[in-house]
Amino acid sequence: MNWMEDLNKLELLPENYAAIYARKSIKTDNNSIKSQITLGKELLSKNNLLLYDIYSDEESATKKHSNVRKGFVQLVEDAKAGKFKTVIAFRRDRLARNARDFFSIKNLFKK
Repeated sequence: MNWMEDLNKLELLPENYAAIYARKSIKTDNNSIKSQITLGKELLSKNNLLLYDIYSDEESATKKHSNVRKGFVQLVEDAKAGKFKTVIAFRRDRLARNARDFFSIKNLFKK
């Protein structure tokens, strides 16, 4: 088998893929979506993961629940479909603003 066939076989496994989720919390937040994505890509490289896709939202988690943020909804749908096994987020609060929501989201991803 040549190296290209090995690479193609490797890329088909969801365990080798990660998704990046970025969200700008508030208008004065210094952690831009662009900078969160850059940090996410650095983590991909450090962990030898392939990028499946980048998902992002501009909405505040305190104002809009995760189930109405379009980027987050797509992230969950793709995770449920088994397209990747790892989610990279700048901070835990990018996914959820309170512990109850975070643990609910964490359990959702474990499934």
